[in-house]
Amino acid sequence: MSDLFDVSKEIILITGASQGLGRQFARVLAAHGAAVVLAARQTAKLKSLADEIKAKGGRAAAVQIDVAIFPALRKHSTPRKPRSVRSRS
Repeated sequence: MSDLFDVSKEIILITGASQGLGRQFARVLAAHGAAVVLAARQTAKLKSLADEIKAKGGRAAAVQIDVAIFPALRKHSTPRKPRSVRSRS
């Protein structure tokens, strides 16, 4: 994965991080240097995953959130200017 793109300077929000694919994506991205924000409704599972990632030297924060509820999503977000995506040919 590191050959495809560098995520070591990125902060990546992962919804559904308490289980399944979201949990695995969080592990992989953190292992490749990304700081991950773990978001889901199940706080205990999020904390467990954050602790696991940190124990391996990764950067992680857990946020309990239901992304289906728009006001909750706005509460945890900060507007940012979009970045352009460059092709790496």
